[in-house]
Amino acid sequence: MQKPAETRTFALTSAIFFAAAMVIQILIVVLAPLFSKIFPHYGSVGVPDTSGTVFLLLGCLRNLPIAVLAFWFSRQTEILSSQLNLTAIAAPVLYFGGSLLYSVSHWFAFRLITSAEEFGRMSLTESYMNMVNFAYGVGFILLCCAVAIEYYLQRHTPSDGKSF
Repeated sequence: MQKPAETRTFALTSAIFFAAAMVIQILIVVLAPLFSKIFPHYGSVGVPDTSGTVFLLLGCLRNLPIAVLAFWFSRQTEILSSQLNLTAIAAPVLYFGGSLLYSVSHWFAFRLITSAEEFGRMSLTESYMNMVNFAYGVGFILLCCAVAIEYYLQRHTPSDGKSF
């Protein structure tokens, strides 16, 4: 069965949301002192050290696998049961698994910080990064909607008995 253009658009939009959020978060990490000038009520961020910056940059990539999955799903032209099952299982695993992995690595990274200044810099930079976390949720919801629509189209038959 041919995949409808709407579900392909949902999946591509999902991948765009994930990619845009990642790019914005990477820019926030790299330009943290600039963001502290734009949002002065949060506080001031000095130049971060290398280990904190590397940790935060790696944290930005936690949703890269699901972005790739959404892009792959948007490029498919046929509705196949195996692709639907793979996407339906992999999407929540990658989304929540990435968040769990980030939480565990976050716990370890903050245990390795030795100075209060570095702790403050990383915490403040993360608060700026959290401003765009809603985009990950939007991308996940769009991908799940695309999968649900295709499941419905694959399983549903109209009243005359013919499939779509």
